[in-house]
Amino acid sequence: MSDASDREAIAQVARVKEESTAWLLSLPGVNLVAIGGKETDGRPTGELAVQVYVDAKLPLSEIPPEQRIPEEIDGVKTDVYVGGDMVPLVADGALLPEDVKFDESRNRPVIGGSLILMPGSKYVGTLGCFVSDPADINIAYGLTCGHVIFSPDISPPTSGFTKVGQPSAGGSSGCCEDTIGKYVGGLEHKPDRDEALIALSPGMKFLCEIADIGFVTGIHDITLAEAKTQSFPVRKRGGRTRLTGGVVIGLGATGPDVENLLVIRPNTNPAATSGSVVFFAAEGDSGSALVDDTAVGSCQVTGIVRSRDKTNAERVAEGKPPRDLTPDGVELVPAYAMPVTKALKRLKDIENIQTVISTASAPDQVHTVPGGSTVAVPAEVAQRITAEPAARAAFTGDGDGEGGLRAPVASAWFAEGRPPEEGLATLRAGLEASDAGRVLIAFWRDHQQEVNGLIRRDRRVALVWHRRGGAALLQLLMHMVSRAELALPETIDGRPLLECADELAAVLSARGTPALRTDLERVRRVLPDIGGRTLEEIIFALGAVRQEVGGDG
Repeated sequence: MSDASDREAIAQVARVKEESTAWLLSLPGVNLVAIGGKETDGRPTGELAVQVYVDAKLPLSEIPPEQRIPEEIDGVKTDVYVGGDMVPLVADGALLPEDVKFDESRNRPVIGGSLILMPGSKYVGTLGCFVSDPADINIAYGLTCGHVIFSPDISPPTSGFTKVGQPSAGGSSGCCEDTIGKYVGGLEHKPDRDEALIALSPGMKFLCEIADIGFVTGIHDITLAEAKTQSFPVRKRGGRTRLTGGVVIGLGATGPDVENLLVIRPNTNPAATSGSVVFFAAEGDSGSALVDDTAVGSCQVTGIVRSRDKTNAERVAEGKPPRDLTPDGVELVPAYAMPVTKALKRLKDIENIQTVISTASAPDQVHTVPGGSTVAVPAEVAQRITAEPAARAAFTGDGDGEGGLRAPVASAWFAEGRPPEEGLATLRAGLEASDAGRVLIAFWRDHQQEVNGLIRRDRRVALVWHRRGGAALLQLLMHMVSRAELALPETIDGRPLLECADELAAVLSARGTPALRTDLERVRRVLPDIGGRTLEEIIFALGAVRQEVGGDG
């Protein structure tokens, strides 16, 4: 067949599929309609066909004439497959063998193929790959599935605010200590879309790579000519089943709840024995990047994995017959993916978010998301933040990739920002009730501008301010105004709080004005040990100092 004739034949199949989809889906038991290679006796014929995925293949005698799928439609052959009843891949994976565990490793720099979840959710998915602003590869987003972000057991996310992270080392259920970014685009599953974007946090380092596969060089849109042979090789790396391979057997799969999906059949595992179940993707793999399998150490992205077929065990439990096994008695469970080009186009057309696939020309090319200078949070303060769910949810910083936290240098550490005026008024009244408290109020009134200026402009002061916990304690104290039950830590990096205060006072005295030095000495004389105390306890301690000060007078 000439190239022109081949193109004409492909166009004819595409037209027939488009025109017949609604009618075919109206037939009882039909789940999906796609285009792909035709099979005869389990072997590809090299011809294109309209594929129809059904609950069960029945004898013609059991099907009313008006409900039968014809062997041809307008000269285009049809092919009937059992399947198309999909399972999204963010459930708990209870049907998988016990030895198939989640991959909870957290690579830094971040790479594709990593497990992700929403804070407070028990559902997990996979960060597939990265996309970037067309003008700057460093302004990057993680690409995954919308139904991973819109987890069913938590409130819907808010664009630009809701964090996305990775599981803590203790397990993959509901604990998200290592934030990698925030949800910024995409919607929960709709018939025509299921993609989502995660804006990587400022300062986050990433590689344009997929774990166990290699660096990403671009996009490959699978064509009908490639699909008709049922031999185009693909791979994915997911957070549950890790690296798996398969072939694309269908394109443009459309059903009542989905549109334009790729259909992937897993490769037979040579180690699989009769009765084994082989998955291309399973629970925890939603969002994985579907890539080609034509090069070693690199790949091109073709799609985003989102769902799988039901297993024979699930089908039988629903009263449906099982699908056929391989000659060796192995069950192959197909998977489904969204074409990545269509997903990126929807983000551009619907939400005005224009991105391109983030690519590399070699391994280990590290990129860093610009902006947002951060500082390490002292371990004692980080422990208090992570141990208290409300504080962790309000914290505006991110994980540091090593189990700790980093906070913004130039903005509030907690989402509520400035404490409510009522709380500040109560704090002020408590301080004014004691001589020592009034010393603190006077110091801040007279020297706030000078102290802030030294922290911003003097590198030595800034270094001690952050290293000795000045920023952390101030931010935590402001958070404690509206959280009366919270207390300061006993130490900062193992040093008692008063020792840290002495070092900070020393550097401010050395770098500041004589007036600042004099008033710092006065503050230090009246400052009690505040380590481990709540605000109420601190104010009480200041009141006790008042008696001592009064006695000195």
